[in-house]
Parts: sequence; C-alpha cells; structure tokens
Amino acid sequence: MKTPTEIVQLVDRLLDEHLYDEIADMLNARGLRPGGSAWPGRGGVRFTGKRVRYIVHAYGLRLRRDRLRARGLLTKTELAGRLGIHESTLVSWVKHGIVKAHAYNGHAWLYEEPPERPEKHCSRWDRLSDRARAIRQSRDKNQDPRNRSKEV
Repeated sequence: MKTPTEIVQLVDRLLDEHLYDEIADMLNARGLRPGGSAWPGRGGVRFTGKRVRYIVHAYGLRLRRDRLRARGLLTKTELAGRLGIHESTLVSWVKHGIVKAHAYNGHAWLYEEPPERPEKHCSRWDRLSDRARAIRQSRDKNQDPRNRSKEV
C-alpha cells in the first residue's frame, strides 16, 4: 500500500527539526495513519519510528544527519579538534549549555560551533557551572530583540 503524498511531504518537512519517533508521535496526534491501515483488520495501525524510517528510505528523502551536516553542524571529533579540547570536555560543555547539540537518531549527535570560542579552565574555584551560566546569560542578552533595537 502506498503512503499518501501529503504524508511523505509532511515527513520531509518534519525531518529538518525532529527525530523519527517524534515525527511518528506528531503524525499520530494529527490522526494520520500509514498506507497499510486501509487493509481489512489493520484500521488501528499507527505510525512508529520504524514506519517513519521506512518512509524516509522508501521515498528517498534526505536523512536528518545529512540535513544537519548541510547546516554546518560537526561531529564530536571535528568540533573538539577545532576547539582544541577533549571530546569529554565537549560533552560537559553541552551538558552545561555552552555548546548546542542536535540528535539525528536516538543515540548520535551533531554539534553547533559556538559563535565565540569558550575558554577551557582548570580550576575548582572557577567552576564550569558558573562560567556556563554567565555564557548563557550573555548569549540570551545578545539574542533578546529588545537589546538589539537599543544597539542600532
């Protein structure tokens, strides 16, 4: 049974921002059903992450990883190399919100290069959580539209 074109196009748009399981939940919430649900006795069939993955591969849609790479996101090894830090430091920075990470499947991530290079410190008196809070606050202040109008 063929999946309706509208559903394939919707999946294609949702892949820019969401994982397979999230897309399946969204499709189910909208009351949409996969193509095979028209068969007798299969009316209760719902979308799953595997069904969405099948649609992506069967209809030749660009994978989420490829879409993120096209936006300039880097692997953990690439970004850690550019920043001159260890991969575990990068993971810690992501945990504290210094660097943004985007999942492209249930267990793999790509990373945005921060606009300003964070400094690596090695001190128990200058904790990462304190530095991360300051970085996030300055980033939020710079992104606040009220502050932009004052700068212009």
